[in-house]
Amino acid sequence: MNESIETGLRLFYVLLFALSSSSKLTDLRSFGEGVRAYRLVPDVVTMPSALVVALSEGVAAALLALRPELGWGLAEVLLAGFVLAQVRGLSLPTQISCHCLNKTDLLDAGSVARSVWFLAISLVGLALSQAGLPDSVSGFGIAAIVSSSMATATLWIKALPGLRRELGATSQATMEA
Repeated sequence: MNESIETGLRLFYVLLFALSSSSKLTDLRSFGEGVRAYRLVPDVVTMPSALVVALSEGVAAALLALRPELGWGLAEVLLAGFVLAQVRGLSLPTQISCHCLNKTDLLDAGSVARSVWFLAISLVGLALSQAGLPDSVSGFGIAAIVSSSMATATLWIKALPGLRRELGATSQATMEA
């Protein structure tokens, strides 16, 4: 049973990363503008960074299909990096496009929660592929662990806008002093 869960998850992530990579490579200029909006790298390396991310997603899709033990690791790095970039994006003074499922969605706490969910579910795939868990570990047990983790992460992420406002007020007061 666990092998079929891992295979299903792997197929989902192969499709996710393949579609994401092809979408970015098809319109690299637009994706580069999205990378620029997150203000994570200097402008001079925005386009090379965008290309590296897009190609890395394609490599992740291929590795998940052909060498899952390597593919899951790259998937985790890419997803964790995206979550961190989104948290950084929430701290910016202007609202930016998420560049998640489509190019027009604005980045908000729900976008980050969705990305955390993708990361948590991919960790299940990684655990199933690496640990060779016995069939006695039920899918319901795994789902319960992931669901409770997601609920906690979602509550934390929803608190970010208030925290961001408070930190902004504190830094503004410090600058005025």
